[in-house]
Amino acid sequence: MSHKFFKTREQLDNIAARVPTGRQERGVKKKKTLLIVILSGLVLAGLAYFFVYSPVFKVERVVIKGINEVDNLNAAQSVVQKYTAGYRVGVLPKNNILFINKEELAKFISESVPVEEVVVKKKLFKTLEIEGEEKLPALIWQEGKQNYYLDKNGWVMAAVAADNIKYNVPIIGRSTTTAVVVGQQIIEASNVDFIGRVLEEMKKELRSWPIKRVEVKDFDNREVNFYTNEGWYLIVDVAGDMTKVLANLNNFLRQEGIDSKKLRYVDLRIADKIFYK
Repeated sequence: MSHKFFKTREQLDNIAARVPTGRQERGVKKKKTLLIVILSGLVLAGLAYFFVYSPVFKVERVVIKGINEVDNLNAAQSVVQKYTAGYRVGVLPKNNILFINKEELAKFISESVPVEEVVVKKKLFKTLEIEGEEKLPALIWQEGKQNYYLDKNGWVMAAVAADNIKYNVPIIGRSTTTAVVVGQQIIEASNVDFIGRVLEEMKKELRSWPIKRVEVKDFDNREVNFYTNEGWYLIVDVAGDMTKVLANLNNFLRQEGIDSKKLRYVDLRIADKIFYK
């Protein structure tokens, strides 16, 4: 057998010596880089799991302040549970407190529960704190035998049976049949405010004739009738100066010869003039 295929140790050392040093260093660097990439990937994966899926950031407690009505409180809790259920884009858990959009959740609650001024706060690591004010009805809209709560903006909050009315607020309706849908606006916010202000003025000026019912005369809501405890009613224009009008009305009702119990109506739509029957 030929010996040309066998190398002595000295020959092997000479071959190794002929391999460029730079190539050896680059090989070592590549291995180090690959190791660093792998380790970095593992660290990032661990951090991603910790911040995204770890139970450390899972919402486990919801504290609600400012909402005392049991039904509203339960509804708010249910809405929060619904909002935090499932995943965003299929991978991000909605119950991770780090990913909860406070403004979005506050809007979701306001649209689902009769509350307003909702503020959501995050209390690390597992607590959501929700503050709000119960949306109280400003009026009761009467349509036939059915009653509906209206908020201060004229939106229908809910239907309510006459026996279950909890709030002492004015009763209002139209002289014509109106389709009433919960969640829709039935009267302008400016008119709700007008009715409230007029009723407050009437308490001061017309203490002997408390208002029992309010009726919107036409569909653009410019004309409003206020029915007194004696059965007669006032006709007013929402654009009128009610402070001045009611002062004149008070003087009129206290004149000699005026028997309010025999009145049918008093028309106050024209400034400085009073028409009655």
